[in-house]
Amino acid sequence: MTYLGKTLIPMNKIKRLVLFVMLPLAQVHGQPAYRVLPAPPNHPMLNAWQPYISFDGAVILFLSDNTEGKIPRLFISTKAAGDWKDPAELPKGMNSNTNFRDGFSLSPDARTVYVSSSRPGTLGGYDIFGFQLPAGNDGGINLGRSVNSAENEASTVITPDGNTAYFMRCASMNTNVCSSCRIMTTTKKSGNWEPASELPASINAGNSMFPRILADGNTLLFASDRHQPSRGGSDLYMSTRTESGWSNPVALEFLNTEQDDAMVSVQSSGRNATGAVNAGGRWQLADTP
Repeated sequence: MTYLGKTLIPMNKIKRLVLFVMLPLAQVHGQPAYRVLPAPPNHPMLNAWQPYISFDGAVILFLSDNTEGKIPRLFISTKAAGDWKDPAELPKGMNSNTNFRDGFSLSPDARTVYVSSSRPGTLGGYDIFGFQLPAGNDGGINLGRSVNSAENEASTVITPDGNTAYFMRCASMNTNVCSSCRIMTTTKKSGNWEPASELPASINAGNSMFPRILADGNTLLFASDRHQPSRGGSDLYMSTRTESGWSNPVALEFLNTEQDDAMVSVQSSGRNATGAVNAGGRWQLADTP
């Protein structure tokens, strides 16, 4: 898995982001192509990877092995006066062994953490649950039959206005792997989610995963190991919603590698791509300078 942070909007920042992704250990015009975040949230002796950053850039979720037995768990850090606070492991309700490890996200206001879990009481295999911050030590709220089904759901992302959600529905899922996925969408009416529907076949070409909606509410990034062109494994693609519908997906060739590229994280300003780099043999959270 390539954990390097990736994004591409706005367009005038593409060149800088290309350099960050493709040359993570190089110098660009005398400046590092990336900057490792300080401690906190990093720790020089621990791994931190797969960040999900809030639209306002003030809250970050990530996986870390700063746990008993080095088992990856979900951590949170918040920024105050420009500095990140010490990370905290999220409560067991959000860090259950029944969770699909990669299926977490934040609400647009960063007050709700969404996880995917196969805990008792689901409608199918893995369902999406929402946990309110800062507590979140209860069983969470199942998003219900408009979102969850007899199959497996994960990785919900919501537009900044809170009225449209995207998530993946997969035929197969366990704690580490998902397959035969397609991207679904639902809109909110009178405070409730409407029954979800699939995005067009041009997007759902066999195994489309990990949707991310950018702050404009119309730019969708997702991963797939079935779309072409492909550099190998799962690659990242972009589609834009217009008045006439969703555009044909475009491969983000400047981000894709021969490994599996799947996750993206970007704040609304578009100024920084946030991800992780292998620094000194440890995965560390990093962003563009």
